Amino acid sequence: MRLVIAGALSGDVSAVIHGTIDPFADALRRQLASAAPHCAVQLLVFAPVIMPVPLGTIENVSTTYRSSEPAIVISRNINYGSWMSADPRQRVQLYAAALSDGLGDVSPEVLSAADLNALRAAIGRAAFDAEGLGGQSTKADRRRQVTEESNSVSALSAALAARRANVDGLDLFYLEAGPKEAPTVVLLHGYPSSSRMYAPLIPLLADRYHLIAPDYPGFGQSEAPPPSRYCYTFDHLAETMGALLEHLNVDRYVLFMQDYGGPVGLRMAVAQPQSLQALIVQNANTYQEGLGPKWAGIARYWADPAAHPEQLDAFTSLEGAKQRHLGNTPHPERYNPDTWREEFALLSRPGQREIQAALLYDYRANIAAYPAWQAWLREYRPATLVLWGRYDPSFIVPGALAYARDLPDAEIHILDAGHFALDEQADQVAQLTRDFLARRIRRSGS
Repeated sequence: MRLVIAGALSGDVSAVIHGTIDPFADALRRQLASAAPHCAVQLLVFAPVIMPVPLGTIENVSTTYRSSEPAIVISRNINYGSWMSADPRQRVQLYAAALSDGLGDVSPEVLSAADLNALRAAIGRAAFDAEGLGGQSTKADRRRQVTEESNSVSALSAALAARRANVDGLDLFYLEAGPKEAPTVVLLHGYPSSSRMYAPLIPLLADRYHLIAPDYPGFGQSEAPPPSRYCYTFDHLAETMGALLEHLNVDRYVLFMQDYGGPVGLRMAVAQPQSLQALIVQNANTYQEGLGPKWAGIARYWADPAAHPEQLDAFTSLEGAKQRHLGNTPHPERYNPDTWREEFALLSRPGQREIQAALLYDYRANIAAYPAWQAWLREYRPATLVLWGRYDPSFIVPGALAYARDLPDAEIHILDAGHFALDEQADQVAQLTRDFLARRIRRSGS
């Protein structure tokens, strides 16, 4: 079975397509090389860049290829006016969003939900790569002031926009999508990831919500000053994220917290409870019973870091990054190895060992704060959605169920996923999130 990724533009605009979408086509081929083995499909052609047939209608695409061999055809029209008014980055975003949306036409009898998740994630990563978001930022990029006033995001494209902001002398990177007048959802990433972990989710929410996904200092594309210049504690990360939102004039928001996002986000919520509209918790632990067996070894590191360098070695290793994704999953074939390879590459940058050692040591402060955070939850009772991957050996399922003790109205869902639930269940996470927010958050943002 072949997969035909096809797109049609109203009007004959092939001249302006060539060169704009080629980088995305190349990135998509690379990403599908990883997704295709468990999808039982292959990329035949990327249209309209190199497709040797007219693209006036989806029927043209279907007839041409299905006459020669069976094919799954993914196709969507893109509005001519939107395309012609877009810059190269926006065109990539328009195309990626259209293709991702087109996957919804594929019958579950043809491709499983997991396969469709893998393909949709591949499209998101390809757009990310084609825009250069995964690469190292240059000094010129760091000096460039990106205005917050932009029309780069539209409801049609559910587009990603890469931005930078100077906050308290730090150069911070963040992704932004969705209409600014919509309710804001702040996506706080885990370890050792970055805002990029939300690439599969952002296009699925950005039609209705204003999304901000920052990289913490020391992570992703944000500046990584040495510990002598920036104190790497969770208190400080939370202060910096709060300062970023103040800089962006965001004073009401939903916090979506994964892993490290939990202790960062809860500190933000405690400091500014009037700003919080709701909590979404994805394998972000706040209870002693949620700690898996590995934390016994990390506790030994807290007691005497110099005597247990093996804990830091494992924590920052390629194997550690891999297992953080795979965990106890019965379906390792669904995972793209590039995910943990890219994370390990970031962990291998100069100065990273010292940065991550400081945060691993400070994590003990999060455990100590559990009782205070639980008391805060009982007092303020924020609307809360808990999404928990059952195959996570680090933060185990009892940690998810424990939220009901302090938040009886919390909506708790145990997913067939691991520590990073978006790896396997992006569609389910998006559906549950959209349903929760539609009921709990009014479009006015109040």
